[in-house]
Amino acid sequence: MKKNVSRGALFAICFMLVVVLSGTVAVYAVDVEHQAGEKIIDEYEYISSASTNLSISGDMATASAKITRKSSADRVKITMNLQQKKDNEWNTVKSWGKNSSSRVTYIEKTKTVSGGLYRVYTKVITYTGDDSETIKIYSKTKKH
Repeated sequence: MKKNVSRGALFAICFMLVVVLSGTVAVYAVDVEHQAGEKIIDEYEYISSASTNLSISGDMATASAKITRKSSADRVKITMNLQQKKDNEWNTVKSWGKNSSSRVTYIEKTKTVSGGLYRVYTKVITYTGDDSETIKIYSKTKKH
């Protein structure tokens, strides 16, 4: 026995398949606080890339940050914080700052550390005229 399927029924089946399959599309959100490593930042108006890092050798911690601003920005203000985790909270043990009108700004500082868990938290504010943009980035956590 042969059954004929009308074009309308075939269209309806295909349409339902498209609707069902389109419901499985993944949705991604952009977080303004970036974790560990260099970031190519398309979603920002004035910052092209930003990175912050931490290395510990012996009792010496070296914190660094590199920011590349877009040409539409006038200047950047960097606040780099060496943080230690105590009682489940991150506490700043040393803070450094730098203002720059250079396209690429690099800051590197050292601090003697004792045992514990450390990271670098860097806040970057980029200015253009009366407008500004702020990002926060974190290094990977290091144990001393």
